[in-house]
Amino acid sequence: MYDIKRVYEFGEAQVGGRNLTEWGFGPVAAAGGNLMTRELFRDTNGTPVVLTLASDQRLRLIYKYRVTLGPTTPQPVTVNINGVGPRTAQFIVTGKLGGSGAQSYSTSVSGVDFWGGQYYGDLIVADFASRGVGTQGGVMLVNSAMPLTYLHSGQVSSNGPTPTYEPPVGRSRRWSRLYAPDEANMTIVSVVLVTAVGYSSGPTVNLVFDSGQAITKTNLYKLLIGYWTLTWGP
Repeated sequence: MYDIKRVYEFGEAQVGGRNLTEWGFGPVAAAGGNLMTRELFRDTNGTPVVLTLASDQRLRLIYKYRVTLGPTTPQPVTVNINGVGPRTAQFIVTGKLGGSGAQSYSTSVSGVDFWGGQYYGDLIVADFASRGVGTQGGVMLVNSAMPLTYLHSGQVSSNGPTPTYEPPVGRSRRWSRLYAPDEANMTIVSVVLVTAVGYSSGPTVNLVFDSGQAITKTNLYKLLIGYWTLTWGP
């Protein structure tokens, strides 16, 4: 769970001497239908009010919203594999950001620097997935069991291939990765989404097949890993 706060102060020339009834925040500094939130000014009872400012007054808006991601404890899932059949696994979203050597490096997301280590990995994967960009959250196939705890010290060898994102549908987006016959020929124990910071990559969203449920891919087959789906909303 993350609390994200934005603060903006309007000067006297912008709001002084005005009567204000509503406010909003948007991702870009331009007029148009691009607000991510819009509200009326209200009193402590929730009743809409008119905010009247003197000519020498400023207005500071402080807006905080909460992002809750999950599941953060292992959840049993069934994966249906065409030509193989159903396989059982455990699924978890973790806070892993980069691998064990990532503490000295940072990654920038929307102008904010996040330092590698144990935290923010799930937030960064969700951010990139919701926007449909692929520099974080690459798909990685692993021949060993990745950790099933929220904060862990696991690491993988690379940041994984970039997935293919589909256009958003309402408040959701899904993505996938197609492996060619000459790719990823191995016994697959874990399928993960990876965060990379500096030279260090960490398994952040982990699906781990149960004992005896791993699959083996050979050069006779393609393998489509899909579909990961992110859904957001109130």
